[in-house]
Amino acid sequence: EHGWNDTYTFTKWIGEQVLLRDRGDVPLVIFRPAIIEGSFEEPLPGWIDGLRMADPIIVAYGQGKLNEFPAIADIVIDLIPVDFVANAMIATLPVGEGRSDRVAVYHCASSERNPFRLDAMKMALERAFRKRPMLDDRGRPIRPGRMRLVDRVAFMKRWQARQRRLAHVLRGMKALGM
Repeated sequence: EHGWNDTYTFTKWIGEQVLLRDRGDVPLVIFRPAIIEGSFEEPLPGWIDGLRMADPIIVAYGQGKLNEFPAIADIVIDLIPVDFVANAMIATLPVGEGRSDRVAVYHCASSERNPFRLDAMKMALERAFRKRPMLDDRGRPIRPGRMRLVDRVAFMKRWQARQRRLAHVLRGMKALGM
């Protein structure tokens, strides 16, 4: 109703407003990165601290636990490596002494100049996990199949069917006293 897609973007806006209001004589830069993912190079390729944003989906695919995902194949997904974000943040630090009434706002993203579509990400993940597979509990390589990008309706139908089968199995186990 008020122009924000979700609570996350709304709370980021609130934080920026508080900074603008209460910063006093402190120089201020507003830095807005896209979805931060694993590093490109530093400290080593693919590094990230924890699993956030797209990482759990990527790891689930690499572990062979995810073979389809509800998505539109040609949608642009704006991911940015964590080391690019760190370097850009350093480059945007305010220069000079004291407060300036001007507040610079930087967007650290790639989709405008270098759009990355979800189907390209899917293909890159398939290649990456073929080349460097994750290992199972016994140290054997996991070879995930191709990931299917499916429309939301088809995904929900299959998900609900799985839930019904699971509920049926659980009812059977309960009836057997298990």
